[in-house]
Amino acid sequence: MPLSDSKIRALVPGDKRRRVADADGLCVIVEPVHKGGGISFVGRFRFPPGRKGKQGDYRIGVYGRGVGQFSLKAAREEWERVRTWSRENQRPPTDLKKGWDDTQNSAGVHTFEEACEAWARDYSGVSDKNKPEYRRLIQNQLFPEFGASTNVKHLEWDYVHPDGRTSREWVVNYLDRTRERARTSADKQETLLRQIFANAARVNWIKDSQNPAGQKIATPKQKQQRRRNVTSYPDLKRNEVSEFFEAFNANACDGSVITRGALLLLWMTGLRVDCVVGMEWSEVDQDEGVWWVPPERLKSWEVGEDAHRVHLTDPMKDLLQRMGKLSGGERFVFPGRKKSGMPKHLNRESPNTHISNLGYKGRFQAHGIRSTVRTLAQEVCGTDDFVAALQGAWKVKDPIRQVYDRFSYLDDRRDHLIAWSDALLDFGMDIDLI
Repeated sequence: MPLSDSKIRALVPGDKRRRVADADGLCVIVEPVHKGGGISFVGRFRFPPGRKGKQGDYRIGVYGRGVGQFSLKAAREEWERVRTWSRENQRPPTDLKKGWDDTQNSAGVHTFEEACEAWARDYSGVSDKNKPEYRRLIQNQLFPEFGASTNVKHLEWDYVHPDGRTSREWVVNYLDRTRERARTSADKQETLLRQIFANAARVNWIKDSQNPAGQKIATPKQKQQRRRNVTSYPDLKRNEVSEFFEAFNANACDGSVITRGALLLLWMTGLRVDCVVGMEWSEVDQDEGVWWVPPERLKSWEVGEDAHRVHLTDPMKDLLQRMGKLSGGERFVFPGRKKSGMPKHLNRESPNTHISNLGYKGRFQAHGIRSTVRTLAQEVCGTDDFVAALQGAWKVKDPIRQVYDRFSYLDDRRDHLIAWSDALLDFGMDIDLI
């Protein structure tokens, strides 16, 4: 009996791998609990067709509605496309995923996987911090779609595949589908594909004019839609900050001391949430009165750059003293729940949850503190915006200034933090309530 989405969602993983048939050889695989209990689609076939044919599975993909996943309808359509190709070309379905061609195993052939590895090794300008994200995109999105073992020449712009599509059509259709579900991921994958094939052309693995992602794929309409969907994090105006601290100090939602302490440090420093929740006691120089934030927790900073210096004002020292009574024996200043005995820092979503519980759901969130601090530091304290940006760990966007302006403005940054901490006390921030 054919499956339905409700039947698939009702499947419960057990101790063993299960195979549930749909129709025409399409099956749902339910992995056992110890392997994560995932659900995916495969097509079962015999080749040559008939009882004497060798049985095999063609993996279609993971069940779901996210990027690179398949609904039941999409899986049925994909399996029908694969079966049609197999009949017309008299080849087993698995050859379609391999990018089958008579020259597939000839000398000098380079695979799409090799092209990706060459891009990462010789061409990519992606920082070490961001490389894992791009590796995941390649492994989880691009390989399942285009095939890791596909001859890279079979992905040239006008190469015609057994299903009648050119590689350009394939890439455009894939990115359009992805863009409907996950616009940001599609943009990253488009750039990634363009660079991978540009490097393949550089080393003469494909023709220079045959990059299938060599021209912009997103249409002007899609770009406009992307811009309309980009929203900044809401901030608080000067006359709203005191109201926030009234609600914060009252703590009607009974938020934890750890989360509230992290929020106060966010307000006093204007740094990103990841910088604060991951703060370690080893980063604090009590004698010098400085917190050294490692570049690994700073967005767009390269591994190996100097740590970011934060002068500890008196209210910051007072806060850390109070946190030390709670977590002084821990690795993290703001510890979270331990998992398997391993120390964990506070969940990055905890500050947002607390702000929401204070009555600011949809109106304000932790990342909006950054823009609030940068704006009000100028308005209230008279801080120069460049100094506020430096202290908030924003990267200097002017490439000339990045290269030639090596001045660190440490005195100005210290004065800014002291003046801003004093301003927060005037707004109603009360360390004694932590």
